[in-house]
Amino acid sequence: MEVEYINKSTLKERGWTDSIMKEMKLLPDKEVPNPHYPNATPMKLYHIKRIEELENTEQFRNLIAKCRSRKGKKVTAESVHRKLYSYVETVEIEVEYVPDIKLTEDEISLYYLVHESNRDEVATIYSDEDLDRIHWNYILDNLTNYNDILVEIERHAGIAEIYLYLENRVRDRIIEKWEAMSKIQEYHNKNKLI
Repeated sequence: MEVEYINKSTLKERGWTDSIMKEMKLLPDKEVPNPHYPNATPMKLYHIKRIEELENTEQFRNLIAKCRSRKGKKVTAESVHRKLYSYVETVEIEVEYVPDIKLTEDEISLYYLVHESNRDEVATIYSDEDLDRIHWNYILDNLTNYNDILVEIERHAGIAEIYLYLENRVRDRIIEKWEAMSKIQEYHNKNKLI
């Protein structure tokens, strides 16, 4: 017995998508009660001969080609995303340690230099939070390879999630390095032979 009608899931197996069905204004040839679920919406059936005729049109072939192209681009984008994530996960994060006293002088000088050149108003540090933020930004921008890593990844689209992951990795590395160096510095300061 030859199959005369096919359902929507069979159409999808043949390469049809919802957007292709909509674009080609594909309507069912008949509706029958759903044999598996009597209370469900009726099953839409499509005459196989009509489907085969539509599949042989240039319009259908063009739509299928566009669909495959979109899927290919999506797969490529996912592959690039995985590679970038892997790069950020494994790249060595370099952090230079500078004693706090020297650092504070340098970072405040830089802060004033940058902010006064950007505005007419005088840059002012109002609180410890301001100083902490300046401190953090100075370390991030001047004592790590964070900006070099950013250059490597920012030419790619869709990196917001990767950017956040990189920022967290760099932050963790700074904390790790600076805590260790602070403890060593503290030890040397306590045990100086003067």
